[in-house]
Amino acid sequence: MKKITKKNIWIILSVVVILGLVLVYFTVRSSKASNFLCEDDDNGKNSKKRAVVKFVNDEKIINRMDQCYSNILVEYYCDKGGIESENVNCAAQGLRCYAGACIK
Repeated sequence: MKKITKKNIWIILSVVVILGLVLVYFTVRSSKASNFLCEDDDNGKNSKKRAVVKFVNDEKIINRMDQCYSNILVEYYCDKGGIESENVNCAAQGLRCYAGACIK
């Protein structure tokens, strides 16, 4: 029977760590390459129309609707492979925020 030395333990641990890192690398790489779909009812940043943004990938479905918080519109849109948002001050445009859009 072969004696286990500190050197052998370090070699085994090194191999396990390297294999773990390789596994993580390929897992992350494959998740970034997954298929996705992002649809925006108002075709991007359009603060004058309420819209729903739908994002679908292999793992989940996310829906976001443009919303008003006081006179600030949270405008959702597709960008960078997912859903992004932007705050729009409707009052700065001489408008008010109502039902997910800046209106007169």
